[in-house]
Amino acid sequence: MTQAHFPRLLITRPTDQGQDFIAALAEAVGDAFHTDRFTLLPFMDIAPVHFRLASPKGFDGVIMTSTNGLRHFAGKVRELSHGNDWAQGYLSLPLYVVGEGTAQKAKVAGFENVRMAAESADALKNYLLGLAASLSPKKGKKLRLLFVRGDTVHADFETILPNDLFDVIGAIVYTAQPSLLPEGFLKELVIKKDFDAVAFFSARTARLFFEQAQKDNLLLNLKKPEALCISKNVLETVRSFWGRSLYVADSPNQEGMVELVVRRLKALEQTGQAIR
Repeated sequence: MTQAHFPRLLITRPTDQGQDFIAALAEAVGDAFHTDRFTLLPFMDIAPVHFRLASPKGFDGVIMTSTNGLRHFAGKVRELSHGNDWAQGYLSLPLYVVGEGTAQKAKVAGFENVRMAAESADALKNYLLGLAASLSPKKGKKLRLLFVRGDTVHADFETILPNDLFDVIGAIVYTAQPSLLPEGFLKELVIKKDFDAVAFFSARTARLFFEQAQKDNLLLNLKKPEALCISKNVLETVRSFWGRSLYVADSPNQEGMVELVVRRLKALEQTGQAIR
């Protein structure tokens, strides 16, 4: 006799962000949350980068597009604040962030002027363009913004914002390097757990997953699980190697992914696809 089980999800996200995501899922699901439903396997390792921080007086605001950037930037501000009051000036600058989760974490970290301006980097770009246009009476006035970023980014605000309206200074505060997985580890995990879905949060991670799946001769085992993607860009990357259903979040951020995962896991339970 077969019995329905709780659908299982593989989360391909760096450790800290992955743990944040699982916590957000637990909050969304409530009493129905079961830890053993979720497996975190990082394909990227996040490491801090030494960087120098100039006086905040030279900036009109800060762009923050990820919790990784926020974590390391807030740590630097705290470090410099011991005996250096000037560093605390960053806490009162307008902080333009992507996603409600990043906004909430920024407030907890002590940032006093958080502008949760957008659900995506593209929407944040449009918001900033509108903000700059509102300052048009001040001829020659540029918005000088600090862009807190990793060594690689999907949306580079140093290049996508026009030079005649903005002066964007990038600060690389962390690197994201591929994790080293033992040969055969991914295949063994996928077969053992028999996942119903895999969550992808970046095109780079999706490519690393595919490369590892090729090495482990795993591609035939990917006919069953659903692929849950944070954005259309990620979905297009996954589409090239995935064997079954693909879904994309309504908004390309953690909140959107939580909604997508909860919705799809419920659907798997209700339709009886998650059966052993």
